[in-house]
Amino acid sequence: MKKWVKILLSVVAVIILTISLVFYFTAGMVDAADAFFMAVKEKDMVKARTYLAEDFKANTNDKALTEFLSSNALLNFKESSWSDRQVNDDGRGELNGSITTETGGLVPIKMTFVKEKDEWKIYAIEKPAAGLQTESTTTAASTANSGSVSSGTGIPDKAQQTAMVKQAMHDFLISVAKKDMTHFRNTVSELWQKQFTVEMLNQGFKQIIDSDANWGVLEKEEPILTAEVKADKDGVIVLSGYYATKPSQVKFEQKYIQEGNVWKLISLSVEATPAAETSTTTSAIPDKAQQTAMVKQAMHDFLVSVAKKDMTHFRSTVSALWQEQFTVERFNATYKAISDSDGNWSVLENLQPALTSEVKADENGVIVLSGNYPTKPNQVTFEQKYIQEGNVWKLVGFSIQAK
Repeated sequence: MKKWVKILLSVVAVIILTISLVFYFTAGMVDAADAFFMAVKEKDMVKARTYLAEDFKANTNDKALTEFLSSNALLNFKESSWSDRQVNDDGRGELNGSITTETGGLVPIKMTFVKEKDEWKIYAIEKPAAGLQTESTTTAASTANSGSVSSGTGIPDKAQQTAMVKQAMHDFLISVAKKDMTHFRNTVSELWQKQFTVEMLNQGFKQIIDSDANWGVLEKEEPILTAEVKADKDGVIVLSGYYATKPSQVKFEQKYIQEGNVWKLISLSVEATPAAETSTTTSAIPDKAQQTAMVKQAMHDFLVSVAKKDMTHFRSTVSALWQEQFTVERFNATYKAISDSDGNWSVLENLQPALTSEVKADENGVIVLSGNYPTKPNQVTFEQKYIQEGNVWKLVGFSIQAK
């Protein structure tokens, strides 16, 4: 019996020693976390950023960080409580617990740390989504791989898509400037990292790395997204568009998958289109055959949506500029009279449109294609307005009536 007691006491001693070691090795993380939140509470973002890892600081500006902290009730820090502390095999540390606010609120939180110059630095901050959730909707407060603070539910909305494009381009440009894709590779999906070494990415983007172009100007440009975003059968979404740079226009395509609850890059392509291809001078005006083809295509897309009584498809084909101004609901309301009418609009699919005006670009680069269809007893007239996005003419206005 005494021998059993001694063994039991030995096991207890080991457990106590293990707990003590965990608290010893993670104490620096707790101190860094508390100091960070105190600096945030005092609105001293300069000091707060000293507790962040270099990768976190490179990927997240003060505005994004403040918005995240504010939206998650973390500006009024009172105290922290950590139910789980650990140092992983890869050298990263983790704290899981909660933050108590001055008003008595309790905010669940997870923080990831890395060692920089023998000091624990905050690498990522994550907060579970509050409110009602479904199996298909998850919210990420930050990514464990990049240290950024962003949030999204299911398919990201337009603002989140733009933020994703800008962040990915920022990470890419850091590596282009260094002529080394190490940093960029660290921010992409684990799937892509497994498939491509740094050397393979360096080779893949060699033409851009070695070019004399000033790619850094893209940091100050706003990307223009030009396609509807939806997940394919593999869960991949594509964000494509361009930057309105001159004399060459930069086009991009970024593909993402969800890893955990975060959208991560699995592909990126960037190219600069020569100015000659994007010119809005008279020589770029489409000829008569092209104009007719444009009218017929636009009418086809419009009639597809009229048949469905839903303008989603039509909206996805028009210019990014128009999409930014009009939601699907606003498109539905605008064309409600046509969608609800008893007219057989589909007959237009088999008719040839007659263009009735000279086409030239106005001071804003807009061209107007107007004309009619030889329908009876009522004649259908139309007016379609276009601008160039990239090197493609895209709709910015569409009207149709029977009279």
